[in-house]
Amino acid sequence: MDPKATLTCATCELTRACLQELDALGATVEHTLRGGDVTFHGPGQLVIYPVINLRRLGCGARAFVEGLEDVMTKIAAGHGVHATGRVPGAPGVWVDAAGAKARKLGAVGVRISGGVTTHGCALNVSTDLHWFTRIVPCGIPDKVCMAHLTCGMSPH
Repeated sequence: MDPKATLTCATCELTRACLQELDALGATVEHTLRGGDVTFHGPGQLVIYPVINLRRLGCGARAFVEGLEDVMTKIAAGHGVHATGRVPGAPGVWVDAAGAKARKLGAVGVRISGGVTTHGCALNVSTDLHWFTRIVPCGIPDKVCMAHLTCGMSPH
């Protein structure tokens, strides 16, 4: 299977021009029922969408999201990258989270219905970061500069 670039939108509205540009580039846009705003999924990402009955486990939503962040930080550490989750007002996993050049390495967007999770997280491993210049990743316009495990910063 040849992976295709896909953008998922929860609460966002992309302009017609943006949709046409993404279509011309071969990307699809899917609207979804999950937390977060617009998220890119494509080649070079590790996408984890676990389906878990949190009630059966006695686990709350916050602990689940923090667990996804922990998984991504451990994967990053295995690649020699120090990443941080639990950044106030900025869900996901970040490189240099407290610095002037904070870069988002992984996104989290979940849906929980009847205590069961869908959706999850996406970690940039060797992702073409140019995709992120066409959107406002995760709806955080003033902070997001994307990163991945194999090279560092996006072309912003």
